[in-house]
Amino acid sequence: MKVIQYLLFRMAVVVFSLLPFRLLYALSDLLAFLIGDLFAYRSDVIQGNLNRSFPKKSKAELAQITKVFYRNLCDISLEAIKGFSMSPEQIVKRYKFNNPEEMQGLYEQGQSFIAVAGHFSNWEWGTICGGLQFPHHPYGFYKPLANNKIDMHLRAHRAKFRMELVSMADTVACFAKTPERPTVYIMVADQSPSNASKSYWVNFLKQDTACLHGPEKYARSNDLPLYYIKINRINRGYYEFGIELLCEQAALLPEGEPTALYMQALEKQILEEPGIWLWSHRRWKKELPSDKPVIHLESNS
Repeated sequence: MKVIQYLLFRMAVVVFSLLPFRLLYALSDLLAFLIGDLFAYRSDVIQGNLNRSFPKKSKAELAQITKVFYRNLCDISLEAIKGFSMSPEQIVKRYKFNNPEEMQGLYEQGQSFIAVAGHFSNWEWGTICGGLQFPHHPYGFYKPLANNKIDMHLRAHRAKFRMELVSMADTVACFAKTPERPTVYIMVADQSPSNASKSYWVNFLKQDTACLHGPEKYARSNDLPLYYIKINRINRGYYEFGIELLCEQAALLPEGEPTALYMQALEKQILEEPGIWLWSHRRWKKELPSDKPVIHLESNS
């Protein structure tokens, strides 16, 4: 079965390499209709998340956010496959780094750092662009795919673009290594953690939310600045991204505050463009332990 999956994946990459973007988005529109209007993919999860996050929005407003969500989900899914056949020039043209001087300054100081992003807009192309546009050596932490053949292809493809993918199981070992050059450690950190008791808890989108402790933990223990990767869609198929400082020394802040700063930056973006976050994820499936404090963000709503 895994061999068949791999062959189908490689066939899709070949087909999408020949598909112009105009037809790619026509196909995306069709898929959005099928999974959204016809099959209502994960509709119960999406509607539950939206209702709790935006209790004051009308049914019409929530329906519009849902429509945008399905279109965005299809766009980034097809763009991810298309990305396997795009040249570096095409990627950089469509995914522009808007404040390289910030990164260059850190590099010239010999300063490594941690950069956190969310499942917002097109995060998939970001794993390609990090290697192309960052002077630092980039490590990207990810959950390996169940199909090891596809996973190996993914890792090899990202390596061609200078991005070194690291399994989340190897995070400790990665941070324990002494880097040979300034390094950026990239983490997409808005998914639900497996252990609620180890998590930092933040009131995010009006809900008590368990947050991964990893970015803050390694920023503290390795004395690394913590940055947010802000990704914006400029037009269909065109994006820009930049880095924004969250904190220079996490160890000097109260426990959980660096994590709260990250969640606040992400929440602000979601409130500006709610349809392009990953609402189909079961984000709020953990219950707050009785001994855990909750950090409340400054209201952005």
